[in-house]
Amino acid sequence: MCQDISVRYINPPHTLDFGIPFIPTESLYAEILRQPGLFEQLQRDYRVMISGPTNLAALLTSFQMGFKSLALQKRSNEVWDLLGAIKVEFDKYGDVVVALSRQLNTASNSVESLGRRTRAMSRKLKSVETLPNQEVAEKLLGLSANDMLDGSVEEVGDGEVVSVAAK
Repeated sequence: MCQDISVRYINPPHTLDFGIPFIPTESLYAEILRQPGLFEQLQRDYRVMISGPTNLAALLTSFQMGFKSLALQKRSNEVWDLLGAIKVEFDKYGDVVVALSRQLNTASNSVESLGRRTRAMSRKLKSVETLPNQEVAEKLLGLSANDMLDGSVEEVGDGEVVSVAAK
């Protein structure tokens, strides 16, 4: 019987490299186990593990856990490969962040320098007399008092010139 099982049903890699014949009664299973060395000889010579009603569930559960462990191990290798690829991308991301930080520092330094220049010009211009809006428009924009009156110049708030309409 065990030789038939071995020849017919054990065909690696399409099947496992062992078989598990089920003995349906506990008394028959106990009789097989009482024969000295029979159980071990069946495993060694025919790659067959005899199981009975009391141990089949435990045997199948242990194989299931073993197969799950094997599958997890295989998937864990894939996860490690994926994490390795992510690490490389994260390093590149870090390089881009460092470059962006340098650029932002450069821009911030430029804005601070512009602020210093503005304050310096303001200090120099404090002693200069402020002209009324009409004179500002005449001097800077080349407008006459008539242009101011005909609505081609808009003023906002403190009499500040905002825009000039095209003629």
